[in-house]
Amino acid sequence: MRRRSIIAIVCCVALMLPCGCITAETRSREHRENMLRNRILPPKPHVTQPAPIPKRPISLQEAVEIALKNNHTLREALEDTGIAGDEKDMARALFLPVVSAGYAYHRSDRQNAALIAPDDPRVPPFIMSSEEFRTAEVKLMMTIWDFGRSLGTYKQAMLGQEISGLVYDRTRQRVILNVVMAYFDVLRARRGRIIAEESLAQANEHLKTAISFEKYGVVDMNDVLRAKVQVAEVKQMVIKAENAVELAVSRLNSVLGVNVNSPTKVIDDTRIIPFSLSLKDCLRLAIEHRPEFEIVQKSIRIEEEGISTVR
Repeated sequence: MRRRSIIAIVCCVALMLPCGCITAETRSREHRENMLRNRILPPKPHVTQPAPIPKRPISLQEAVEIALKNNHTLREALEDTGIAGDEKDMARALFLPVVSAGYAYHRSDRQNAALIAPDDPRVPPFIMSSEEFRTAEVKLMMTIWDFGRSLGTYKQAMLGQEISGLVYDRTRQRVILNVVMAYFDVLRARRGRIIAEESLAQANEHLKTAISFEKYGVVDMNDVLRAKVQVAEVKQMVIKAENAVELAVSRLNSVLGVNVNSPTKVIDDTRIIPFSLSLKDCLRLAIEHRPEFEIVQKSIRIEEEGISTVR
């Protein structure tokens, strides 16, 4: 009886060592704590620093590259493509065999025990009664045919992966469009500020002229007051133009994925690029290349595969 207990303890220790439940005494306590911490606590998320903006004025191409690196929506779409790929691998695993192994020991009574001597001399003899059972089994299961259910699930996952790729492309296009619009909004706001400052300079000159004419009696005081009112109105226009520039720069920073208060500078490039496509050609190209149409078509195919799987 004592020998059987020792053998059982040794077997338990041998099974627990590969699982990591028991570690050798030669390992330090710090190593064991780190190992347990990695098992219990979730890993810390990897925080990526946004791509910096150079202090010099940036071009439109540089702004697009910075936005593609920093945009959180684009990162989320990229993660969705990875999740869709994992779901496809999980669906493909339905066609693979499943292997399982198990061992069980059951004892309910010690009466009518008998000494069992195995033929193998390396195995020690042990006591076993009619109410004592040991079972070891290995199972290999593989689905031969499930009426197309696994195939339909795999096709749905494959279409889902393709849709996630199209969504990523569409998100990337939208990010580029937002950068272009925000970039030219900054240029437009800067032009508006220049116009407002020039209008203020003209209003001040007009006020000086009105004061000189009123001094020599050429005009009356009403013209001077009217010129002062015009100067005050133009000053308000300058303030609005400056606020518009700051708001436009903040929107550009938001699209670029950086601090909205960053003093981002852009290159004043307003060259007109020739455009020769007609409206019909633009519509045709949009239908051929916009991802939304493929997304809708593949979504319909996913629903069709789902119906086939249920049938």
